[in-house]
Amino acid sequence: MRSAAFALRDVGRMYVFADSSEVGLRYLLEADTIIAELGDSSDIGYISNGIGNVYSVLGNIELAKQYLWKSINVSELDNAPDYSALAGVYIEEGDFKNARLCLEQANIIPTLNENTQKHNYYELEKAEGNIENALTYLEQYNEAADSILALQNKANIVKTEKEYNHLKISLANTQLKVDKQWTFILLVTS
Repeated sequence: MRSAAFALRDVGRMYVFADSSEVGLRYLLEADTIIAELGDSSDIGYISNGIGNVYSVLGNIELAKQYLWKSINVSELDNAPDYSALAGVYIEEGDFKNARLCLEQANIIPTLNENTQKHNYYELEKAEGNIENALTYLEQYNEAADSILALQNKANIVKTEKEYNHLKISLANTQLKVDKQWTFILLVTS
């Protein structure tokens, strides 16, 4: 049943990414029904986060907040993404005080994607009219994104160099085989 719920979640996410949020929401709600029967809090929280994000995309702020809070309250794992998403909903709603509280809560929890939080702070400061602070956060966000891109490019260069060296060695081996065959043919002929 857990696999079926996550399969439905994945299908729902694909529809959301393809700009068919309403269709995706139906799959996510079905996944939520299945996962609720199993009672695993982290799984319930994960799917609730997805539903909250979809409701946010659809502009249903109240349901978005409801599902994101459900995700925070149910899950014992990393809640930073939930708080970040909830902050985005509060920013969209114009509730900057609660947005700031959510972002502060997200900063308390160690997360893998601190760059998203910088972008959320940028959005909050921009919405509040604090252009100087917004610019500072945007610069930090861009610097982090640039460093990530630079690391990915270095990794791609290393991978390409390895592939080039492998191809070069393969061609050298092929040439040696051809040379060996010609030598054998010349010996047989002579």
